[in-house]
Amino acid sequence: MDDKHHDDTRAIHDDEREDAPEHAGVFPLFMTSSFGSESVEEGARIARGGGEGYLYTRMGNPTTDRWVKRIAQLEGAVEGCAVGSGMAAITGAVMHLVRAGENLVAANMLYSGTYRLFRDILPRYGIECRFANLRDFDEVESRIDDKTRILYFESPDNPLLRMYDAEKVVEFAHAHGLKAVFDNTFNTPLLFRPLEWGVDVVVHSATKYLAGHGHVIGGIILGRDAELMHAIRHETAYNFGATLSPFNAWLLMLSAETLPVRMRRHSENALAVAGFLEGHSQVEWVNYPGLPSHPEHELARKYLPDGCGGMITFGLKGGKDACVKTLDSVKLVTHQVSLGDTKSLLMHPYSIMFETLPDDERSAIGILPEMLRLSVGMEDAADIIADLQQALG
Repeated sequence: MDDKHHDDTRAIHDDEREDAPEHAGVFPLFMTSSFGSESVEEGARIARGGGEGYLYTRMGNPTTDRWVKRIAQLEGAVEGCAVGSGMAAITGAVMHLVRAGENLVAANMLYSGTYRLFRDILPRYGIECRFANLRDFDEVESRIDDKTRILYFESPDNPLLRMYDAEKVVEFAHAHGLKAVFDNTFNTPLLFRPLEWGVDVVVHSATKYLAGHGHVIGGIILGRDAELMHAIRHETAYNFGATLSPFNAWLLMLSAETLPVRMRRHSENALAVAGFLEGHSQVEWVNYPGLPSHPEHELARKYLPDGCGGMITFGLKGGKDACVKTLDSVKLVTHQVSLGDTKSLLMHPYSIMFETLPDDERSAIGILPEMLRLSVGMEDAADIIADLQQALG
């Protein structure tokens, strides 16, 4: 595709002007577990990865590969690997890059599923995670030794919506011989392309904005190094078996076509809602990178010039009781986990995301009882605000 085309076009059209089978207007769903081959020799060649073709959907599928190509071109990746969920993407990338007896350093605020994986599960397999404040490079350096392999982070992080200086974090990682791995779920490639800032591997929970309608579970791993990505794909998809359903890939491919429009609307709505919350008498604080009051607003201007996405975190003056009252009172906004849907979703991270952590550990990483996380949807912003107004009282 012409490099001069904009994202709105690239989200709809592939790099290569190849026709779908039978010139179908929508690329077909290949809902099959396996594929035939013309000969034993051809089958063996495909099995060795020696050319085009398919044998078994766990190893590859035309529908899945078409979606991967679409997202890879938006992300600026040379290759990608589709997997069954966002956690499969994180697990696959990290467990390929870090072996037993080695360790990784990660930001001390991460999505709760990632946090639990790193804190509780990976040590069972001999992989240690060392958490650090990525704004303090002396602290980060103190966590690194000759067995450290990757530096892992999100920005903005989930759920606090704090940002890191990604360029400096990546430079630090590379200066110490580490791979930089970044979760780009909140931003999507429409708002931020980590690979352009030197990140080595990007992961997404495609369940969120890449799907956008709350109808699909999926994940994707993307990278700048074709050899590395081939190895990750072979290990994660072939051997771990974290296969994305072709049907889900087909749905995700349809969602990709509206991603630019959706991300603009999410960002516009979230900025309006964040401004409302910041001025509400019952709201103690608001974290939204697009607000001038955000501690890393200048970083948002640098890394997210086209919009800061649809996620807001805010604290209520009445603490947990006020959060429960608000969640029980919303009518348009839905009390629901997940994020990135067309519908606005509100949840209480202290009770839902980090419920298994002791109180002191939750407090130490900033997960407070008075905090709510809002995924701002695509409804009219005035209607979202009106519902929050009546719920907050």
